[in-house]
Amino acid sequence: MVGRGTLIVILGFSLIFGVASQYWNRESLAATDNFVQYYDETTVHNLAVSAANIAADSVFRDPRHTFSGVSDQLDGGTINMSSQWDILSGDSDLMVTAIGNYPGTYGNQVDTVQVILSPSRFSRFAFFSNSENGTYFITGDTLTGPYHTNGSMYLSGVPVIKGSVTTGTGTVPGTLPNASGDTLKCNSYQSGVNIPMPTSLSQYSTAATKTFSNTDANSGDTYDVYLTFGVNSTTGTPTVSFYTSLYTKSSGTTRIPATGDSTVALSTFESGGQGVILVNNGDVHVQGTLDGDVTVIAQQGPGTSANASNSISAKTPQKNLFMADGNSTPNGNVIIEGNIKYNTDPQTTPSSQDMLGLVADNSVAINTQTSQSLTIDAAVFARTGEFTYLNYNVGSTMGYLNLYGSISNNIRGPVGTFKAGTHTINTGYLKNYRYDSRLATMHPPSFPSTGTFDIVAWRE
Repeated sequence: MVGRGTLIVILGFSLIFGVASQYWNRESLAATDNFVQYYDETTVHNLAVSAANIAADSVFRDPRHTFSGVSDQLDGGTINMSSQWDILSGDSDLMVTAIGNYPGTYGNQVDTVQVILSPSRFSRFAFFSNSENGTYFITGDTLTGPYHTNGSMYLSGVPVIKGSVTTGTGTVPGTLPNASGDTLKCNSYQSGVNIPMPTSLSQYSTAATKTFSNTDANSGDTYDVYLTFGVNSTTGTPTVSFYTSLYTKSSGTTRIPATGDSTVALSTFESGGQGVILVNNGDVHVQGTLDGDVTVIAQQGPGTSANASNSISAKTPQKNLFMADGNSTPNGNVIIEGNIKYNTDPQTTPSSQDMLGLVADNSVAINTQTSQSLTIDAAVFARTGEFTYLNYNVGSTMGYLNLYGSISNNIRGPVGTFKAGTHTINTGYLKNYRYDSRLATMHPPSFPSTGTFDIVAWRE
């Protein structure tokens, strides 16, 4: 027989368990609902991410192709992909939009992923060439950043590459180290990699914010533009001083302006804070201190180059002009006449916005004769020619060529000679090439593209 007290206890527990069971049932249902909702949201997110990867792969396979409203079935749902050119800071990036749809348990689920793909620029390489042309990296040469050649890399002694090295056809000597101790110090190495140069620079004409154009049709005449970047010492305003020179066999040299240089605010050559200065059918000469974000492009035309010779004695009294008579070397060259420095040094001030691109249809050449070290802050690109010192094999040593930026050239040009067997400099410059790490994610305006894309933003 159950006592009254015991009965009350039993009834009390029954009431408690009855109330608790309703709570537990609600919690169980809520947990199930949460799990189902989480499953649906995860599934639709995975659909959107998968679609973004499929779309990005399509772009990498065919960089020129854009698409709109491409749909497919995937994992019980649907995906939709589209791409469009997105104009950012004067450059064309490609924006991919990927949408996932999934018929969830409690209603349709939608998720979107956007990917910004930026054309990969040659400036991301510390040094790039189609061919090394038998030119050696030697003991004392240093390079910081990624290096690539589509040919073989030539080594003498123990040069140092503080970055990755990729080649098309290996190294010379082929076995490292060899019997002489020739070897390479680098972060990583891979062979069998090929990256083609662009076939033309004509597409960059539309990006020009300032154009100097030579309309002279005589193929034996030369046209030169001289640019000196600077900063007004009183106002702090970035400036550019310039003049043009047309040499014709019939009338000699015409200089505009006749005497002195024209000096204007750099902003007059820019648009939206960036400048693309184009010299069409001529050569462009540069030097000075740049406070801005500018690319200088020398585009080849029917004229010839007055600066093809490396003979100092061939100069005329006119500033840095060589005699053009009988010269058949194509124009479209950038000539470096002295130090080119950033006003705000990114090596000490990483937030510096100063950036210079020197882009030539043919060659980028150094034309100084003073026996001292030279500083060049720039991303250099020579499409069919080379980056070289015009008098690399003349006279004595010139000190260090301190380049902060990047170099891309079709054929690696010499900047000096060295004594065989000693690995020491004989004439010209000893190289001190340092990579501007900003170029891994940034580039000068409209700098030439490798034809592929880099993912610069992924928005989920």
